Amino acid sequence: MRDAITDPEIQVEFAYPAGRDHALGGTAAEIDETAREVRMLSAEMAAALAGRGMVEGAPFWSEQPFFVNRLGIPAVYCAPGDIRNCHTYEEHVDVEEYLAGVVGFAAFMARYCGVIE
Repeated sequence: MRDAITDPEIQVEFAYPAGRDHALGGTAAEIDETAREVRMLSAEMAAALAGRGMVEGAPFWSEQPFFVNRLGIPAVYCAPGDIRNCHTYEEHVDVEEYLAGVVGFAAFMARYCGVIE
């Protein structure tokens, strides 16, 4: 298999449908941070783990502009862990943060769907 790429009959191409091939690495996207859903998600994440739930810009490429700009679907990135080690050899999420993420997302979904007030 490793030698397959050297075969002149085999061609490999990568394509990203979400704007990744933009000259600057992706396009910008912005949603209203005061939107009910965003405030609700922020509150549940803050309740699940102190110091979390803040809304801020993201200085990295993501698929979010595809949803926001092309499809008109509001989107945020929200996950436990530290973005500074994301996609590195040291990537990890502390168990406390992982479990807080589970609690925060579950509480958000239950509140958003009207299961709890």
